[in-house]
Amino acid sequence: MRKTVWALILTLVLMVSGLAACGRDVVHSERIRVGLALVGEEEPLAAAVTVDEAGVIRDCVIDQLTEYEDRLVSKNQLGETYGMKQASPIGKEWNEQAAAFSAYVTGMRLEEVQSIELDEEGKATDPVLISSATIDLRKFVQGVEEAVRQVPR
Repeated sequence: MRKTVWALILTLVLMVSGLAACGRDVVHSERIRVGLALVGEEEPLAAAVTVDEAGVIRDCVIDQLTEYEDRLVSKNQLGETYGMKQASPIGKEWNEQAAAFSAYVTGMRLEEVQSIELDEEGKATDPVLISSATIDLRKFVQGVEEAVRQVPR
């Protein structure tokens, strides 16, 4: 477990670096703040967000560590190697669905993220979100909520 925590911390650092690089569209006078969260114990999920002064999510990255060939690796790094595409009803890999969810919450405030409706299996009920993410999104929502709460005021 200790190894998992350190690997996830490294993943978060890389995610924050990526978010900082994505700040190219932000007006320089606007203050962007970063929030990070780890959710869950088994295969913890990492969420990183940038939030503007109005509380709007400007960017979001979600990743999760998994064991692959006796080592811990990021699902985003695995990409198609993760092997979800064949089982996915929409033919999308885990990293594609995580990116789609991240895009979906970009532009939202915390209250809007909290109001995302999921069914009893944690799957989206919004047709727009269902078309790009059919996996259990409970940890995704929880991770983004917690990351937004961690943003310094």
